[in-house]
Amino acid sequence: MVVHCLGVRSEPEKLRNSCKMSFETIGNTLAAECAEGKYRLWKHELLAHNEAELSRLLIDVRPFLFPS
Repeated sequence: MVVHCLGVRSEPEKLRNSCKMSFETIGNTLAAECAEGKYRLWKHELLAHNEAELSRLLIDVRPFLFPS
């Protein structure tokens, strides 16, 4: 079994306030960026530390979640 751990560097509320989005919108945006191969929100200072884990996650899930 493979486990991937992604999260906000500090408090989730700080990301929500900074982005001025609901948690649901943040999640949908992050998922859409993965599907599109564009990572604007993922580069936010509170999410950028996830880069290496996100790369590993995409290798594992892209074939069945985001088929080309």
